[in-house]
Amino acid sequence: MAALSWMVGVVGTVLVSTTGPGAIAWAQTDDVTEAAPTAAEALMQKLQDVPSIYELGLDYLSDQDSAWPTITQADTSPVQMTLPSLWWSRDQLPNRWSSFTSGQRFIQLDGYRLIRGWNAFHSLSGESYIIDLQVDPQYWNRLEYAQKYAILNQFGTIAMGYGYQVRIFSSISLVGLHTCDFSRVPALASYPSTEVPVPELNNVQCAAGIGPFIQIDETFIDEDLFAPP
Repeated sequence: MAALSWMVGVVGTVLVSTTGPGAIAWAQTDDVTEAAPTAAEALMQKLQDVPSIYELGLDYLSDQDSAWPTITQADTSPVQMTLPSLWWSRDQLPNRWSSFTSGQRFIQLDGYRLIRGWNAFHSLSGESYIIDLQVDPQYWNRLEYAQKYAILNQFGTIAMGYGYQVRIFSSISLVGLHTCDFSRVPALASYPSTEVPVPELNNVQCAAGIGPFIQIDETFIDEDLFAPP
């Protein structure tokens, strides 16, 4: 995992770096190198500090660019496709969940969606177009790391075609990030939401990570903090 191990201070995160849509996640490792981050990896670090509508507080109101439309799951058009379009992908995810009652009787829970909603916007502080997805923690926490990454990669690949970055929030906690460097795709770099076919994205460098994302501020760590008495 040397390509991403520069992110010292991000704890408990499964990370991957790739070129083009689709990738395989690396396992966690303690190996740390001084490799310089790619643009996509640096953006992943930057977007962790961008406020979201799904977090506590109202900081997102001043960060969202009012000159760019904000799109949510409720903003459907009867006459044309609303971009970025995530409805079909949302509906392809399982909506049936297995559970046990207190008497250990197996039951099926129908009609529940993993994706609660999304908010697509232009971030002033992140200087990026972002899709924030909110998932139901009750169902997100049932998934294995590989399943979580598959969902992140699925929506990240879709968002690539519109020039957006993706963040996943479980309730109010950031649990997934998919970032790409669109500088090599003029159509996306200059005007996001212009849908670009997947074959044209083969040279786009991306990075993805499954959280939790815990930042350690080294300025508050005393050298003698863990010294024996």
